[in-house]
Amino acid sequence: MRYAPWILLLLALVSAPVCADSGNARAHTILTDGVRATSNPDDAAWLTLYSDSTELPKTTFQPGEYCFWGVNGPQGVNPVKTPDLYQWLKQGNIKGVRYEIPWNGLQQYVTTNYNWGEVEQAVNSYAQDGFTVIGLLSYVPAWANGHRDRTAPPIQSVPGEVLNLSSGTATLAHAPVVHSPYLVPTNAVPVHVGEEILTTNYAAGQVPVTSKQPVIPSSVRVWVDENDGQGWREWQRVERLIESPDGATHFMADFRGRILFRNNNLFWLHGKTPANGSKVKVSYDAYDTKYELNTDYTYDHVTGTITAQLGLIEGSIGQETFSSTTLDPRWQWMDAPGSWDVNQSAPGHLRVDSSATLLTRGHFLHQTLTGQGDFTVQMRVTAMPAGHCGVMIYQDEQNWFRYCLTSDQGARIWCSAATVRSPASG
Repeated sequence: MRYAPWILLLLALVSAPVCADSGNARAHTILTDGVRATSNPDDAAWLTLYSDSTELPKTTFQPGEYCFWGVNGPQGVNPVKTPDLYQWLKQGNIKGVRYEIPWNGLQQYVTTNYNWGEVEQAVNSYAQDGFTVIGLLSYVPAWANGHRDRTAPPIQSVPGEVLNLSSGTATLAHAPVVHSPYLVPTNAVPVHVGEEILTTNYAAGQVPVTSKQPVIPSSVRVWVDENDGQGWREWQRVERLIESPDGATHFMADFRGRILFRNNNLFWLHGKTPANGSKVKVSYDAYDTKYELNTDYTYDHVTGTITAQLGLIEGSIGQETFSSTTLDPRWQWMDAPGSWDVNQSAPGHLRVDSSATLLTRGHFLHQTLTGQGDFTVQMRVTAMPAGHCGVMIYQDEQNWFRYCLTSDQGARIWCSAATVRSPASG
């Protein structure tokens, strides 16, 4: 199999945290100050986590002293939201706070400045009262995670990356990979789908998907018929639905062919949701020729390594030089010619002398191949006084294809012929 460079059309990336098993209520963990504990559980480098306040070795702490017990700031005791409860916290001399900083609140729109507001006010209050604050960034804005739920991690779409798989493997520039990548030949030409009905009974929260992928998002047009007597109306494609005004007839499209409208089940309410029972149709450009995952290639989503599926075609002779006077037994004749020889009439050549008139396959010297995947066939013709000579892919009398050089009044002409009368089984 010969691999040309392929182009990657879509992949989405995320750096995900590694989660440990919670285990029992009383657990141990290594402090994050770079000190690594020994196997002795009494080593001071280990930190004991307590299941509730009754297990604490002490209940009051002096200013600057490490607090074993803490609270979740924004959702629990907060100097801005719950000042009365905050006073109780101070009176109990509990000075440890885990404070979630919502990214979707700080930067709701990619084009706006950060809005620290309440976060800054609360953290300043904690600091003034001598608290130790552990800040945790939480809740991803819709524009950063593909307009999914706020708990979905951030991703980055890579719209095109050229890979050279001539050596059999290549590594993506970004990893880990969230969604399976699309790989297409660099010379592939997208096809245009003029009209496709995606649904005739739209339901809120539904994500219609095109029949062909990968899609070129900028080419997508969408029309919606909400059964209100207005007929088909075209909606506007936008890059970030999170920035659309409430009620705007906007949509988003991605490489996977997904058409995204406003989703009231998520934590962002921008644009408009088509009425239940609506019809949705699209036109778009997509790549009809692509390599198949697990057939033509595999990938490691952690490392981003793409591996071409080599060696899937078995039974072939890698390169035939006709250097012997006998044929390799993997070559077999179907309708052998009356006269032929190998490496005798001309060194390194197969000579065939045919006077018979054979339709379809002619004198067919072939190898039987098994497996699946792409392969390349090449042959060299040094002399052909008349007749036909070329290559042929043959399954049976009803399913075959040939591409050959023929002679027409002394001129050499390339021609092809095929018969496909039943579904191929191999």
